[in-house]
Amino acid sequence: MATFRSNQLPDNILKRMPRPDRPKGNAGLTNSEAKAKHDGRLEKELQKQIANWLRLNGVFFVRSRMDKRTTVTPGTPDFVLAIEGNPVALEAKTQSDLSEDQIKVRAQMLANGWAWAQVTTLAEAKSVVEHIRNGTWN
Repeated sequence: MATFRSNQLPDNILKRMPRPDRPKGNAGLTNSEAKAKHDGRLEKELQKQIANWLRLNGVFFVRSRMDKRTTVTPGTPDFVLAIEGNPVALEAKTQSDLSEDQIKVRAQMLANGWAWAQVTTLAEAKSVVEHIRNGTWN
């Protein structure tokens, strides 16, 4: 038998309720909405870690804000940078898959000679940058 928390309505009821009628805060989120919110926070934290590391290592980059509607082409990677004359794109993902727009942009960038990588940790981002610096990126 499923456990029921008195401060949260069951998912099947929340899904049928208009958004304004739902309880305020997390109690008004369905399970999938709560997971998406959590995943967004994880991705935002990963992007913050990568940005700080790039700054500390003197790598100039361009990044769109996550808290505003984007004005760049949909699918543009999270980080656009150059390392020793090599154009590089980093897409930070913690849980989700690439969107259709991201897949299309990745294909266009790779066809034009960009180094493109999807990273899920700061260590992976560091590794990509070091491989490009060392000339060992494939």
